[in-house]
Amino acid sequence: LAALRAQAALCALMGLEDGRSASAAASRPHRSRNPSGELPAPAAPAGPSSSNGGAALAAGGAASSSYERIGLKFRGLNDDAHRCNAEAREAIGVLADMFDPLGPLELRVAESEADELEALKLYRDMNHLSLAGGITCEQVIRHVESTTVVLYYKHPEADAPICVTAATFSLRPPSTMMLRLLATHPRMTRKGFARLTVHFLKELCRALGKTQILVYTYPSSASFYKAQHFQHTNPHLQRADALAAAAAAA
Repeated sequence: LAALRAQAALCALMGLEDGRSASAAASRPHRSRNPSGELPAPAAPAGPSSSNGGAALAAGGAASSSYERIGLKFRGLNDDAHRCNAEAREAIGVLADMFDPLGPLELRVAESEADELEALKLYRDMNHLSLAGGITCEQVIRHVESTTVVLYYKHPEADAPICVTAATFSLRPPSTMMLRLLATHPRMTRKGFARLTVHFLKELCRALGKTQILVYTYPSSASFYKAQHFQHTNPHLQRADALAAAAAAA
């Protein structure tokens, strides 16, 4: 009796396993091949079998095929800003040849990460930490319209040159260069490096067909730009600054 019960339980268990295998096989997707060995055509989607329904499906397929190519446009990539920056960088390379290659000065575009870090160090040393609107120096340097140049000086007794001046500008149509940042190494001030950089930017403007340089600066730096023949854009504010300076001197 015990043997019969064990045999019945074994048969029931085998039947359950066979059922599970069959259901799993039925649930798996499969493709049957026709006698020629090719895959059969996909089944038509469920829907109305009338001619109008077939026309609607054909029209939908034609519409979807019109999106085979999608174009993405980025600012600063193969547009006017990109061409303007490329023209400025090419002009900088040509004008930089005016410097003696064997001399102590070298001016170049800050294209590498190391040059950008050197420029940021100078801006931070000059307390350019908080600009108008909460804009940071990193945002100005890495803006799509910005170009940064760095001036390196090598002392005859030094092993490597140091970055003495950095300037970041952008070009505005039709004829304006906007000087956004200008800084000099704290130990290299009053040696003519900033004046040389501004003179270089003036020559760059002439080469690019620009007629003016616009600068937003601190009142403490106004005398430097005035010595470089810059004019105040707001004469009323200029007179107020002159009166304030006279009152402080008195």
